[in-house]
Amino acid sequence: MKTTLKNNLRLGLGLSLIILFISSLASYVSISNLIKSTELVKHSDQVILDAENIISYLKDAETGQRGYLLTGNKVFLTPYYGASDSAAAILKKVEKATEDNPLQQKNVAGLRNILTKRMGIIKSTIEIKGLGGAVDPTVLFQGKVYMDEARETVNAMVKEERRLLEERTVELNKLTSYTPILILIAAALAILITLFFYRKVSVDFDERVKLQEEIESKKYEMEKRIAAIKEIASQISNGNYGVKLDSQSQDDIGELSESLNTMSSSLKKSFDTLAENEWLQTGVANLNVKMVGEKDVFHLADDIIELLASYTKSQIGAIYLFKDDGYLHLKGKYALEGQNLVEVLELGQGLIGQAVKSGKSILLEDVP
Repeated sequence: MKTTLKNNLRLGLGLSLIILFISSLASYVSISNLIKSTELVKHSDQVILDAENIISYLKDAETGQRGYLLTGNKVFLTPYYGASDSAAAILKKVEKATEDNPLQQKNVAGLRNILTKRMGIIKSTIEIKGLGGAVDPTVLFQGKVYMDEARETVNAMVKEERRLLEERTVELNKLTSYTPILILIAAALAILITLFFYRKVSVDFDERVKLQEEIESKKYEMEKRIAAIKEIASQISNGNYGVKLDSQSQDDIGELSESLNTMSSSLKKSFDTLAENEWLQTGVANLNVKMVGEKDVFHLADDIIELLASYTKSQIGAIYLFKDDGYLHLKGKYALEGQNLVEVLELGQGLIGQAVKSGKSILLEDVP
């Protein structure tokens, strides 16, 4: 049962993951091509813009030339200065951007040649005018021819870029139209596979739940029988030896409960005896230590009563010594300084004298 459920889950999830991978891959390819196409569009637009800027710089140079030739005023040469270098820099940029296109490289080479010749004519006419000479109209006409050739070359470059852009757009549209269909088919298959395996897994799961309920029912009966044992054992292990099983627990686990109760009682008695003996032995050992050494009776009595009061957690204490004269004599006291204690007691006098006379301890409880 468990193996079947796992196999169904693996198969269903495996197929779903494969379809998800395919649809994700298709989406990735489509988006990647879209990004690539966008970059290519930007690339083509930039090439077109740069090509037109080259013509613009040539026009600026021509404008400055004409103004200077007509007026002789060098103020008109402002657009001319730097136009040649700017046009050459942009042309170099276009050359690098189209290095993967042989046709455009050819156009760039031709445009560079035309640009050199046209700027050469403009420069020569300005120099002739500056020297006071007359400019030959034939030279001006030749400059117009070069300008027309430059425009034709730039138009050819723009036309090539637009052709490439159209091809890339067609390819992108084709791929874009296929991708949604593939994604829809993959999504439909994923849904069908998910529903199919959901039904299979659901049936297997229901059977598994039914079997689990039967096992749980039997397990519950066993747990009831060992629950009380676990509880009593846990408390005994924590040092609670006075715990007992209640009557219901005894009914459930029978003789084992009685055995645990007996064991608990025995352990409690043993540990209580051990604790009491250990307390007495420790006290005697401490008392022996206090009594060691050369001391007079008063110092010895003070040391003994101080130890006894501290060890038994008593608030006050006194020690009397029975002498040969038949009286009890006060020899040591604890926390009783300034108290008017009787220094000598007869046998039977007060609680102390009575305790000595009877030879028994007298314990007072609940003293107000």
